[in-house]
Amino acid sequence: MPYNDTATEPPEKKAKIQCSPKVTLSLWEIHGLDEKVPIHIPNLPTALREDRQNIADFFLFVYERQRIWERRNRDEAQPWSQNPVFLDCSFCNNYRELDRGTQFFHAHVLDLRDSMGPNVSKLDWLTAVLWASYVYRQVNKVESFLQLGFPAPRDAVSFLKRASSQFKEKGCSFFTGAHQTQGYVNYRRHVEAVARNDGKLLREVSKKISNASNTKLCLKHLRAFPGIGQFLAWQMLCDLRESYCIDAKVDDYCELGPGAISTCNLKLRVFPL
Repeated sequence: MPYNDTATEPPEKKAKIQCSPKVTLSLWEIHGLDEKVPIHIPNLPTALREDRQNIADFFLFVYERQRIWERRNRDEAQPWSQNPVFLDCSFCNNYRELDRGTQFFHAHVLDLRDSMGPNVSKLDWLTAVLWASYVYRQVNKVESFLQLGFPAPRDAVSFLKRASSQFKEKGCSFFTGAHQTQGYVNYRRHVEAVARNDGKLLREVSKKISNASNTKLCLKHLRAFPGIGQFLAWQMLCDLRESYCIDAKVDDYCELGPGAISTCNLKLRVFPL
């Protein structure tokens, strides 16, 4: 299933749109809701009852953000919101599956499945997806892998040489600018280490993940890879789960990054820093 780059390409930024007088900071007003609604939220844990207003505000924020995505995806005319914060600022998608980079990775996984055939073992499938996730998530840039493709472990060295020469010639970055990355020298060293000895480390980690009794233990095994901290380990674990390599459910476990934790503390005050 080829990746349709145009289908998920984010729209070009346009000049600010002159909005109608209905623009308002209040999401409650936009949706015609009474701000007293949170008082009636039932069954909250005792520790969260004092924060019910913040919880309701947050869910309303999530609801409005998703409505914006749906309007944009349907090619509706702008503005997609009456709220000036949503109009002037950028926010990540509510759902990881809607991110362009994740959609691209999912398309590769489908191609990979077709190429490996229906009789592939569960362990071989896990190993193949794990390797693809490892080389991709450290870069996290669609354009780089559209140009170079996903290498097999035996082709890691030639892949890295092509990445270095082609992107130096073009004077553009091989890595995403959306978050911190480790740079080419470290990336090359780490990928070569995992591919070395016919992918020995890759196969060892795959077996441990396959035999892990819970999601948290899978996360621990992923951190055995060089260059993989808690943030990237969680992204890779999500790739494995979404590719049906492990049996973990979405609600089994979640690893929050520093930004998510600080936001939860701001709104809910439930995560010790």
